[in-house]
Amino acid sequence: MSPFSSKKIGQQLYTRARSGIFRDTEGYDTIARTEGLDDSFVKKTLHPLCAYDAPAELNASGVKEESAYPDSVHLVQLENGDVVLGRSLYKSADFTGLRSTFFTHNYVIPSERADALASDYMNFLYADYVSAAEEPAEEGQRGAELPELDALPMRADRPQPKTGPDKLDEIGLDPSSFKRLLLAVMESVGGRRKTYVTLNAPVSELSARALRLLEVLYAALPPEFRRALGFVTYSREPHSRKGVHLTFVEQGSMRPGDRNIEKDFLFDFSRGRIVNAAEGGSLQELAEFLHDGLRDPQRLERFYSFADEALGSTPDALNPERYLELSRLFRIEEGDETPYEQDRRGILNLLLGWVRRPGESRLHARMFDLLGSRLDRELEDLMAGRIPEPELVRDIVAYFRVGGKGAGALVLRYLLTLMPMVTRQKRKDGGMAYYGVIESDPELADTFFSTLIGNRQLAAMLFEPYLDRKLEAAADAAMVVRIVQKWSDDHPGLLNNEHFCDSSLRVLGSKLRRSGEPVSAVGGVIETLRGDGNPTANLMDGTGEELMKHPLCIALAEEAIQHLLDEWEWEKVTLQQVTGLGFLFEGESEEERTRKVRGPRGTDRYAALRAAYLWFTLERPDAGLLDGLSMRETDEVQKLGRRLLPAEIAAGRYGRLMPAFSRSLSGGGEDVDYRRLVDAVRINSSASGGREAVYRFFKWSASQEPYAEGRKLNPAYEAAIVHYFTAHDREAFKDKNNRRDYFDNAPTPLAAVYRKIQAQQASPLVRWMRKNRGLALMLMGVLALLIVGGGTVGVLYATGVLGGSEQAAQTPEQTAAVPPVETGTDTPDAGDNGGPAMLVFAPSDGQSVEFRFRTAEERDAFAAAPPGFTLKLRNNESVPVAAPKLEQGADPDPIEGATGTEDPAAGEPADGTDGAAGADGTDGAAGTDGAAGADGAAGVDGTDGAAGTDGADGAAAGTSGGSGDESAGTAGDAAGGANAGSSGTAGDAGTTAGTDEAAGTAGTEGGAGAAGEGADDTTGADPAAASAAGEGSGTESGTDSAGDPDSGAEPGTGADAAGSGTDASAGEEAEAGSGSAYEAADPADYPYTAVYRIASPLGSPVDGVTVDGQSYDIRMDAAAQ
Repeated sequence: MSPFSSKKIGQQLYTRARSGIFRDTEGYDTIARTEGLDDSFVKKTLHPLCAYDAPAELNASGVKEESAYPDSVHLVQLENGDVVLGRSLYKSADFTGLRSTFFTHNYVIPSERADALASDYMNFLYADYVSAAEEPAEEGQRGAELPELDALPMRADRPQPKTGPDKLDEIGLDPSSFKRLLLAVMESVGGRRKTYVTLNAPVSELSARALRLLEVLYAALPPEFRRALGFVTYSREPHSRKGVHLTFVEQGSMRPGDRNIEKDFLFDFSRGRIVNAAEGGSLQELAEFLHDGLRDPQRLERFYSFADEALGSTPDALNPERYLELSRLFRIEEGDETPYEQDRRGILNLLLGWVRRPGESRLHARMFDLLGSRLDRELEDLMAGRIPEPELVRDIVAYFRVGGKGAGALVLRYLLTLMPMVTRQKRKDGGMAYYGVIESDPELADTFFSTLIGNRQLAAMLFEPYLDRKLEAAADAAMVVRIVQKWSDDHPGLLNNEHFCDSSLRVLGSKLRRSGEPVSAVGGVIETLRGDGNPTANLMDGTGEELMKHPLCIALAEEAIQHLLDEWEWEKVTLQQVTGLGFLFEGESEEERTRKVRGPRGTDRYAALRAAYLWFTLERPDAGLLDGLSMRETDEVQKLGRRLLPAEIAAGRYGRLMPAFSRSLSGGGEDVDYRRLVDAVRINSSASGGREAVYRFFKWSASQEPYAEGRKLNPAYEAAIVHYFTAHDREAFKDKNNRRDYFDNAPTPLAAVYRKIQAQQASPLVRWMRKNRGLALMLMGVLALLIVGGGTVGVLYATGVLGGSEQAAQTPEQTAAVPPVETGTDTPDAGDNGGPAMLVFAPSDGQSVEFRFRTAEERDAFAAAPPGFTLKLRNNESVPVAAPKLEQGADPDPIEGATGTEDPAAGEPADGTDGAAGADGTDGAAGTDGAAGADGAAGVDGTDGAAGTDGADGAAAGTSGGSGDESAGTAGDAAGGANAGSSGTAGDAGTTAGTDEAAGTAGTEGGAGAAGEGADDTTGADPAAASAAGEGSGTESGTDSAGDPDSGAEPGTGADAAGSGTDASAGEEAEAGSGSAYEAADPADYPYTAVYRIASPLGSPVDGVTVDGQSYDIRMDAAAQ
């Protein structure tokens, strides 16, 4: 707030007295003041300024003369703009006369009058103050009022006027130090760092010398800095005071290391030390200018007037950088070209910034004239052969926008002079940097290039080279088209310019050839031509769906499409590229389609691309999309389709399969290679669902044409399905989950095929029974009667109704003589029909080992995750193979409808040997030789003996007669059947029994006899292999053989051979890959091969292989070799 309401200058006196205005006791207080000065302002603002510390040098020496002590003049800037100007004097004695004191006189100058500091700073520096002789001394004058003043009183003994340099010489300050001090003071006024100065002068002259230096500083400072500067001419110690920027201190008070002032500007001239005010820097030029102005105060004042007009009272008025910039313009305006030569761009930018400011002031006109003179200077330099850099040209081009009416013609003249000179320089970039500057202003560029295009000579010299470089610099082919569109839009006449058209086509072809992705490159060109958001509306036809109609645009499109046709490689294209070809065909007419390509070969290729695109974009493409293609292109498209179809099959998009397997151009269902189609589905579904995926495909196809024709499947497709289940999936219908999920509820056309396949895969007996249903029912009835009758007789014998006590008495002995046969034991690694799981061969070349399997599925499972195995060599060494890599051998060609050859587990043995019925059902089994009684009677052949379907119901028709050493069995003719049971058992042969039989009974036809002691268990061996010692052997069956109750023999002598296998515990267990079963296995039943290639010679032949703990001997069959 204002200290007092008056706009005049107030006064205040302060010293030590008996009493003052604010205290009744002795001490320091205000003893007089101007009426209206606020009490709070006096106590809080003026009292802190009333201080004086006598120089330490004089105190130490005890000097009493007041004239030896310097006075202290202070000028303090207050926050409200007011100024406090005052002086403090040393007094040798106070009112008591016993002690020294000081006396202060302050003027409070309102801000309106303080503005005079900017011009009348001498009146402030040399104001007159109340001296010690005028100090009130009478008690009655306590609290006297001081008058308000209209102006500051001036001293009568003002120093003699001199120039600034002369005053510096008088003080003893060199120009360099002064410049540094001047810049430090300017920075202190605008910032927070203070400036402290120690002068090289006697103590008594410190204040006078300080005022003399302030004269020079005020003269050099801009007006705004003069108005803001605060100072103190003497202080014993450097103290920071608010509103004070420059303080003169006693010698020796600025001690090195004083942390209170270490960041401030320190000028200790008494010791020649300057701290934190380095010489040089960006503002050194300003200091030079201001120092030079001291010799010509009128020029300096003109500059300040110019600066005040430019900056006014803005914050920049206290920014030294702005004064530096204005000083350069001022010098140029005066005719000094040095600043412009040193920084042309900086001066032009500075002038452009000033002329862009709004308003029509006199300063604006001065800046505009100054800018125009710079353009004239540049044109003169250009005519003299001096070519500017592109960035300087950018500043000159900016004049086009701000220069007014004549600026356009001046800039255009400048550019038309400049660019031929640049072209003749043969720069590496061809002058493109200069053209880029011109293009930065669209209006100027349009005027400039229109001038070039309209002048044939200028076009050939400047525009055509520029256009070629512009096109070559394009990032891709689509960018070339955008450049063509932009230029043809801005200058439509270029569409008829021969060079423009030729260059466009040439560079477009070059960019396309360098593109690594022809589809995306050509697509970008076509989409750009059709209009992808570029400013080509006036060249577009309709809504942009068609190509632009101008010949140049059509030629660009044809060039791009022809490149795609020429560079298309069927073996390398991807599905993404094929489906990305839509830009070629969208919205085209037949006329456009034929016009887009050159020559028959291009036409064929174009049609092939269209077929491939439709194939993989339509929901349900058919083979008809290949119509019209040549044989060569058809083959290429189908190869592409078969290469890309795995992903479609894995994704379940079966609708796109048909064209890949069409065998003719008609595309009908009868011309489709369905077997290859199904194989493709099978092979490519292994990783996405396996067999279930194939079943799903069959179900899907049953309702699709041409797979299905009405309520039936296409015959060729039906045959392909049958082949699949015969050759690759014989176990499918045995899985109840498959039957439930896929087969039982299959669509009608597919269900009929499934029934047919099930019938073909059934056993011969089942097929015969289905074919002869009436006879089969009759035979089953007779068989039932025989079973019931035989059971009744057995019950009667068991209860003693038949046979009497003698028969019953023999039962324990006879039972004890025949050991029971255990059932249900399997041979390790046996197959489903009792054979080994695999056979192992080693060709004579010693370079491989072959693993043979019955089915492809077993082979594939083994090869997919091969276990580690060990090779046993003939020299007793072992070679472990931890992670073998297996190769798949050649598969046999399956015969459609064949049974019993692909999967032994699916039906009966193929050849009908070893006790099982053959394919023709005759000679089910021959009775084996068994020791009976003393002499051992041989059983008779049991030909034509029919067994029950479960291998346990064959009735024993023959009886054994006689005792002692003679017994003969009769041939059993059970039900007159010619077929064996489905499990492979045969009818029972007649058995022999004798009272003295000890070694066991003979084996029957279909069943294994109860083996004697030490019998060898071999599954699936020849039943004729029983030894003469009474060891029973035979195939696995489960037939019951009972002794004839009428023979007189003891009941129970017939051995019970029912069960699924012989007792493996009767002898030593055989290895999986050795023994009679392994050696007897027919290699023809193991057609599927996995081959292990031996990488390096082993040094000895391979005798065996151990796989998962099972040992397999090497088979040496001639057929296998």
